[in-house]
Amino acid sequence: FTKLPPNFFVDTPLGEYHPDWAIVYKGDEGEKLYLIRESKFVDNLENLRPSEKQKIVCGQKHFKAIDVDFKVATQLKLEDLLN
Repeated sequence: FTKLPPNFFVDTPLGEYHPDWAIVYKGDEGEKLYLIRESKFVDNLENLRPSEKQKIVCGQKHFKAIDVDFKVATQLKLEDLLN
């Protein structure tokens, strides 16, 4: 598990998209990016700014093209993350 550094980004037509975290699998063939997650504290992605939502869509397409699992993790309340 790793928090992705600021220099990890996906170029999009709207600017740089910076996903939040990833799991990197280390196996016999070396390291492989296993999954990427974007964390948003909203119950509906429609509540995001349009540019932010579009960057996430671009990220989804990018990671699908390179066969990496990508999802947006949402939480309704901060306390849900702490329990």
